Amino acid sequence: MYETFKRLLDERNITAYQVSKDTGISQVVFSEWKKGKSKPKVDKLSILAKYFGVPLEDFIEVKEV
Repeated sequence: MYETFKRLLDERNITAYQVSKDTGISQVVFSEWKKGKSKPKVDKLSILAKYFGVPLEDFIEVKEV
């Protein structure tokens, strides 16, 4: 998930700080996702999907069974 977030930041030439400011999602949350200390909840992913204008599915990791 974080790879998708990072790619979107790079493509749009914006910072995690700007996303945090615009969405209200803490930079600490982004850092914890990056380090693997926590997993994002669907509500936060939904906010990011809307912010970036991409489908929610872009952020959801599907594991093969």
